[in-house]
Amino acid sequence: MGSAFSVVASLSMDARHGGRSAVVLAAPSRNAYEAVMTESRARLFTRWFLALAYAFAGYKHLTAPSGFVAITPGWVPDPRGVVLATGWCEIAGTIGLLVPPSLLRGPRCAAGIGLALYALCVWPANINQALHDIPIGGVHLS
Repeated sequence: MGSAFSVVASLSMDARHGGRSAVVLAAPSRNAYEAVMTESRARLFTRWFLALAYAFAGYKHLTAPSGFVAITPGWVPDPRGVVLATGWCEIAGTIGLLVPPSLLRGPRCAAGIGLALYALCVWPANINQALHDIPIGGVHLS
């Protein structure tokens, strides 16, 4: 159960194996394959929810960047360019999250790590907005 591959060792000493033991590598069992290639409903829902949230945020970063530029700290060079770049990062992360587990695992893992790092990088903008009560679309958070 714990491994995706089964290793079967036969210690028979009969003539078929020339008096030696035989080691046979069996194909992965169906249950092991399904465990690797499927995901729980909760994980699937969460992945799609995050993908939709990041897709929407990326779309807004690209089509209406002024609100995001407004919360960007003053020390960030070229705030509009950074906001547009973050929008594209969100779109790329969305695409990576939507890669099915049966196709490739690498892009999903890279997207997850990339989006986590992205969230850390944009955190200063969120802190700046909270500390300075910067409204977005005329709406104050406090």
